[in-house]
Amino acid sequence: MKRFLYSVLVLVAVLPRLAAQTGTIAGTVREVETSEPIVTVVVLIKNLQDSTRQRWVYTDAQGSYTLKEVPAGHYSMNFLSVAHHAHGVDRVSVTEAQEVRLDVNLVPKIILLDGVVISASRREQKLLEAPASISVLDARAIVETPAVTPTDHLRAVAGVDVAQTGLLQQNVVVRGFNNVFSGTLMMLTDNRLAGVPSLRLNAPYLIACGDDDFERVEIVRGPGSALYGPNAANGVVNFITASPFSSQGTSVSTTVGERSIFQGSFRHANALSDRFAYKFSGLYFRGRDWRYTDPAEQSARADAIAAGANPATLKIGKRESDVERYASEARFDFLPEQNISAVATVGITRLVRGVELTDIGAAQGRNWDYTYAQIRLSYDDLFMQAFLNKSDAGDSYLLRSGEPVVDRSSQFVAQVQHSVKIADVQRFVYGADLLLTRPETDGTINGRNEDSDDIDEYGGYLQSETSLLGKSLDLVFAARIDKHNRLKDPVFSPRAGVIFRADERHDIRLTYNRAYSTPTSTELFLDIESVSNVFGFPDPYTTDVRAIGVPISGLNFERSGGVPVMYSPFSPGLGLPVNSAVLLWPAVVNIMAANGVDISGIPAPGPQNVGGLMAMLNPETGSFDPVSDVYNINQLKPTVTQTIELGYKGVLSNRLQVSVDVYTSRITNFIGPLEIFTPNVFLNGGDVKAYVKPYIKQALMNGGMTEPEAEAASEAQSTQIGGAVGQIPLGTVTPQEAADRTAILLGSRNFGTVNLQGIDFWVDYRFSGRVSAEASYSYVTKNFFEKLDGITDISLNAPKTKGSLAMTYRNPEIGFFSKVRYRWTGGFRMTSGVYVGNVNAKSFVDVSAGLESLGISGLGVSVSVTNLLGKRHRYFIGAPEIGRMLVGKLSYTF
Repeated sequence: MKRFLYSVLVLVAVLPRLAAQTGTIAGTVREVETSEPIVTVVVLIKNLQDSTRQRWVYTDAQGSYTLKEVPAGHYSMNFLSVAHHAHGVDRVSVTEAQEVRLDVNLVPKIILLDGVVISASRREQKLLEAPASISVLDARAIVETPAVTPTDHLRAVAGVDVAQTGLLQQNVVVRGFNNVFSGTLMMLTDNRLAGVPSLRLNAPYLIACGDDDFERVEIVRGPGSALYGPNAANGVVNFITASPFSSQGTSVSTTVGERSIFQGSFRHANALSDRFAYKFSGLYFRGRDWRYTDPAEQSARADAIAAGANPATLKIGKRESDVERYASEARFDFLPEQNISAVATVGITRLVRGVELTDIGAAQGRNWDYTYAQIRLSYDDLFMQAFLNKSDAGDSYLLRSGEPVVDRSSQFVAQVQHSVKIADVQRFVYGADLLLTRPETDGTINGRNEDSDDIDEYGGYLQSETSLLGKSLDLVFAARIDKHNRLKDPVFSPRAGVIFRADERHDIRLTYNRAYSTPTSTELFLDIESVSNVFGFPDPYTTDVRAIGVPISGLNFERSGGVPVMYSPFSPGLGLPVNSAVLLWPAVVNIMAANGVDISGIPAPGPQNVGGLMAMLNPETGSFDPVSDVYNINQLKPTVTQTIELGYKGVLSNRLQVSVDVYTSRITNFIGPLEIFTPNVFLNGGDVKAYVKPYIKQALMNGGMTEPEAEAASEAQSTQIGGAVGQIPLGTVTPQEAADRTAILLGSRNFGTVNLQGIDFWVDYRFSGRVSAEASYSYVTKNFFEKLDGITDISLNAPKTKGSLAMTYRNPEIGFFSKVRYRWTGGFRMTSGVYVGNVNAKSFVDVSAGLESLGISGLGVSVSVTNLLGKRHRYFIGAPEIGRMLVGKLSYTF
């Protein structure tokens, strides 16, 4: 005990003296021209007597840094930023118990183009050197515009199409090929796939991060499969969050707006040491969505209530206008050495309520959970990561049928990448990926395919980067091969590029990319009822509408003597050639009698008297369009996109920044959206009229009419009967693989070849450090392909032209910022599942403004108005008309 007490006394005496032998270095780093604080600057100090003794910290959101407990002595300091020229201080003296104040102004490098990106080559490189068309939104651009989903910030980016279908709901693609329930764009968060695992749905409201989390957003236009593998054929969007090391502090914010919008968020990040830091964040959102009434839902609801369903519990057509969600994320960064890092992230988002469009009608989301866990490891040029995404659809259901949506799918991904640099002219980047997708729908989505719907994908890649002519010329070659357990052949994805750099201000790029997209799990395994008893016939004579996937065998129609075979609920299990549909005449007699018309006295006609016709249900009009034949659907193949692109990025006079990309794309084996491919069979109304007229005329004459009177009366009656009988769907022509041979089926198929060309243009001009102007424009030569392969219409579901003009004003002295933007998009023809129609052109004026400080350090306010003039527009068929959305955000950072 005496020894213990002695030790305590020694420590009490010594520790204050030891603490007194240290000092503090603190300051603020700002941009020399604008005086704006610079975040994530590395502040590095080295002891002049022992250069191995060094420490570093990052500047925070206010550009401030603090180095505590620095031993008394003399140090050199360096301030390093990817967007600014390095600044060094040769000698800084630290004395005991004193604070050294050192404020620094950094000179910006060439505007913006010297920033660092990772999404073009899956490694860090300068934006100007990236072998792809790429745009970057930095943290300032994100924070200055209050938003309720991350993709709100992408509306004006060149080449990006954002179709808003609700307060939170958006479908985002690059260079067209949009759809409801879309997943054609590879959307990432910190290199982790951000879509719903098996459904491959990009739902931006399921991203758990808020605006305060993001360091930047990178948008890569064009194919990227050579490095990213499957489903990067239309581009990549990567939301990159800030490390807690470089973004320490606590922020809380409240966002309110029209349509009863309320969003609250918080974020706390702290570094416990130079080696370990953590971040916790969360948000909650609620609002009242724009209303939409779906006629198909209301009709189905009315029929169900008429049949005795309880309106209070009936889910068909039971839409909720309120939208609600909450999300949270935790991140832990560990830096055991300067060249080693480990990052672990976990997160969860719950969609409490909200409506999402699907190819077979809208779904009411209820308590849909999206969870993920990710770990990333970096050691010099080695990068490894693994993540698990999981989905649980909760109590969600389809609004047209009331059927539950069960989705407890998961996706596990493991990736490894390494790069080797030889001298200063050659670099090789190589890696491998494994993707395991496990759908689990309890038969509600994948139906009879539930036990055989696992998807395994694996692949590897190699990229060569060669610098020639003193780094003025870069040659990029890459190749990748992937295998999918549900596809017959491996897929090869090459890449080639030439980048010429006259100086650090100008870059000309010529590239070739071949990329592919695999069929989705729904395109392969879907088996779900969309509408029950579509024609309203009594049991057991019902005909349902079902959506199905394409099995390995394909979908093949049965024929008899070359004539398609139909199946009818009026003759279960019996296949009849279409030209023998009249054999179901007894069913016709009963249906006509149920509608008050008695034709039982007319002898049954034969196939030689009355022929059969095929007609396809048109979702847009609700009528039937005649077809002459049916076409088998072969086993699905991956969609292959080949793109040749010429691009330029450059800076003129250090004020004008320009980016132009011209491309031509050839898409083969394009997988079309879900569409009805099984026609119904009807009797030829003209034949029926001609057949029944003599019997009616004779009956009328037997009743006392004169021959002229009977002729006129029988003409009218036979016309009426022929027209009515000709509208009775007696059966459906379905493929042999269909489990329900009488159902109307929706499915997907490959189509031949689509060729298109386009241009993306972006320009930014800085009049001064306070005023700048920006413009973007995108054009594609064709966005609708009529009767592709002679079968169906295919649409990009996106406009041919879109563009924007914007002016920005910032006053760093008072912390004021503002922006006015004008946007326009062209109209287009839409074909996506059951949603078919024309979408009109539209234009918008958006404004935003804010103050970084309201007189209290860290307290800021911002306001954003989307569609200022308030004119309502519909982005997609089946979606509500979207009006003005005004939101204001009050934030406090400390």
